[in-house]
Amino acid sequence: MRLAVDALDAASIDRETPIRYEGLRERFLPECEFRGRDSRKVQFAVLAIGAMRGGIDPDLLDEVGGWQTDDFWWYALAATVAVVRSCAERAQDSVPVFVGRLAHLRGISLA
Repeated sequence: MRLAVDALDAASIDRETPIRYEGLRERFLPECEFRGRDSRKVQFAVLAIGAMRGGIDPDLLDEVGGWQTDDFWWYALAATVAVVRSCAERAQDSVPVFVGRLAHLRGISLA
């Protein structure tokens, strides 16, 4: 999820040019289908990313305590992928180019 926060920074997403939550999953995670509780879980993960970027530490343990043990990591990954893909589009980069830029910003070599 911290990678998604970095992606928001790298794409210069701000209050004036936000990424809309509505349609985010359908557009940037077409390979995944979320229904019912799954939809709420990925929504929580996406909104937690926004909170983290705004300087609020979401109470992940309290929220995800009732979920299955490994559930949260799947939804956090899915949310991160959706946010990174949307940021790449906003930055007018392909996903591989944008991810390469994120890696460079974090001091990671993808070679």
